[in-house]
Amino acid sequence: MRLDAATGAVASGESVQHINGTAELNGVACTSASACVAVGFNAGGVGVAVPLSATTGKIASGQSAKAITGTAGLDGVACVSSALCLAVGSNDTPEGVSVPVDPATGAVPSGQSVQVISGTYQLNGVSCVSATGCLAVGYHGATGPGQAVPLDAATGAIAAGQSVQDITGTFELIGVACPQAAQCVSAGDTDSGGAAAPLDSATGAVPAGQSVQDITVAGLLSGVACPSAALCFVAGVNGSAGGTVADVGVPSTAVPAPAVTAVSPATGPTSGGTTVTISGTGFTGTTQVTFGSAAGSSLDVISSTTLTVTSPAHGAGKVNVKVTTTAGTSPAVTGDKYKYT
Repeated sequence: MRLDAATGAVASGESVQHINGTAELNGVACTSASACVAVGFNAGGVGVAVPLSATTGKIASGQSAKAITGTAGLDGVACVSSALCLAVGSNDTPEGVSVPVDPATGAVPSGQSVQVISGTYQLNGVSCVSATGCLAVGYHGATGPGQAVPLDAATGAIAAGQSVQDITGTFELIGVACPQAAQCVSAGDTDSGGAAAPLDSATGAVPAGQSVQDITVAGLLSGVACPSAALCFVAGVNGSAGGTVADVGVPSTAVPAPAVTAVSPATGPTSGGTTVTISGTGFTGTTQVTFGSAAGSSLDVISSTTLTVTSPAHGAGKVNVKVTTTAGTSPAVTGDKYKYT
């Protein structure tokens, strides 16, 4: 059904829509002001995806609910474009699964398939932080714990170099939203009440210096949405007292400016052309390296602490080598000196 965003009531002139071919719908995402896709399962216990009209809540014209073979139910969906969404849920084993979905048809795109996410029992929610990367949450089994896993948006497979992360201190994670490119917040529960967990969007782990937050006034928390980069709201149940909503601050993920500690070699000809290795911190996302006022070339960022660059031509004498990222430019220090001879 269509809801009025300001009041939560059924939108004027609208009504609840019965979606043929489904037994339950659990998640929905919209790709535009007129098109959405919902996921759930059918009467046969198979996951389904169905394109919906955002203006009526009805099945999109000419479309139908599509059964996703290899799934027992789909619980969450997020879209990275008007042509690609990623749905998550479980299979009959049960194990967590993910699957790319065409939001216009509800079908799995050609060449793609359901991905089994080994080490998980069920995936409940998913949020995408880029056109290529998403973060899914769920849990490990009957005794927990909650889990998070970075996924490739195009295939649904675990992102290269990543793995399923157990989120200690939680029993299950259900909803997830990412208010910042590097930071997500997940809602779920512990053995004694609700929980909110800050998560690194790239790894799924709780970032260093942060921790799972017990929301003691709540029971199970299942939904999360973030109106700003610094604030999220989590919603769920409060035992027999009914629904509950809590606000959760999002820890800052400000990236420190780069710093140079060493340059090797520290000398080179005025004609330039020397491959120089620079050591330091905060090199991720480096956009430029300058030798005095001249920019180097052939920049290769090897890691957050090491990069190589080719020195430009420059007059004789000592210059500071400075690294620039989106977080700023490294300050001049003794270790960043390079001598042209």
